[in-house]
Amino acid sequence: MYNIGEFAKMCGVATSTLRFWEKEGLIAPDSINESNGYRQYSAKQVDTVYTLKAFRDMGFAIYDIKDLVDNGIKRERFVRKKSKYERDLVQAQAHLNNLQYMLDDFDRKVIVDKEISEDYFYTRTYSISSYEDILRTLHMIANEAEERGIEYDKDYGFRILTDTRYFSNKKFDVRVCLRVPKRKNAGQNFMLLPSRKVMATLCKDDPEYIFYAYRNAMVWFSMNGIRVPGNGFELYFFSVDMEKMQVDNTIEFPMEICFRI
Repeated sequence: MYNIGEFAKMCGVATSTLRFWEKEGLIAPDSINESNGYRQYSAKQVDTVYTLKAFRDMGFAIYDIKDLVDNGIKRERFVRKKSKYERDLVQAQAHLNNLQYMLDDFDRKVIVDKEISEDYFYTRTYSISSYEDILRTLHMIANEAEERGIEYDKDYGFRILTDTRYFSNKKFDVRVCLRVPKRKNAGQNFMLLPSRKVMATLCKDDPEYIFYAYRNAMVWFSMNGIRVPGNGFELYFFSVDMEKMQVDNTIEFPMEICFRI
């Protein structure tokens, strides 16, 4: 027979754990000395402690362990527990990705202020539902401009005007713009964007990263007392032959400084 200290050491648990499990009805001393009230445990109880430890180390709460002890060990319980951890792991990985994207933005100091000059654009609006659709619309407007004999600045790229489109899975409208020489009486589908001051952040050519770039920029603005009065817009830079997108996209935001008080 072993006293509680000896038994706990032999099983690799704390004496407080044994007392807690006893209180919860999961294990009881083999005997209690009537003269001094000391608990005595036998070697045959080691397996019980190892079983309880195994359940605890799998993350089962005390009420789950009691249920397993009272109603028997069933495979389905472990399958459900494993599935829960797999879901938790996916969520934890998403949290890690969010933190890493934010840290990357802080480390690179990608938020910069710049002046956007006045520009004239040929524009079309498209209803889309995915990032891949955006790439398709860029080629569509370029082909349409060429068919209509509209000259545009191939080195400038494409400007996308949008309204928080990366925060929804529904269809949304984007206004795709090609920079063109200013003309008189241009008619429909041409517009002038005035000069403005903006804050700009670089982002990778990746739909998931663009979502984080939008969100992290908004967090950065809030931390630095900057209010964004309008929608963001994106620039997509293509090579002149229109075959390959370069990884130097920018997301730009109209900027208005708010002083802290």
